[in-house]
Amino acid sequence: MEPKTQNDHRKVEIEACLLGIMQTMSYEDITVKDLAEKMNMARKTFYHYFPSKKACLESMIDRIIGEYNLNLLLVTREDSVLAELYEKRIHFWMEHKTFL
Repeated sequence: MEPKTQNDHRKVEIEACLLGIMQTMSYEDITVKDLAEKMNMARKTFYHYFPSKKACLESMIDRIIGEYNLNLLLVTREDSVLAELYEKRIHFWMEHKTFL
């Protein structure tokens, strides 16, 4: 799913930055300051896009699941049993993502 606006594009860049930092630091240790510095932006600018680091992570997860869902539905549309099973699993994960 391509970003629709410049704002959406920038959000995806920030999400990608978070994911990149998470390859070398634990999520808990990463600060908004770390993200802002890596993106060469002010912390205030980060907050223009996301209210928190957690919101950035959740946005990234939702986007990835949405892209995965779209791609898999294209593959499973000819197999209704598989499509139904997949749809149930996606709904389960989305309903319980805060717990997981």
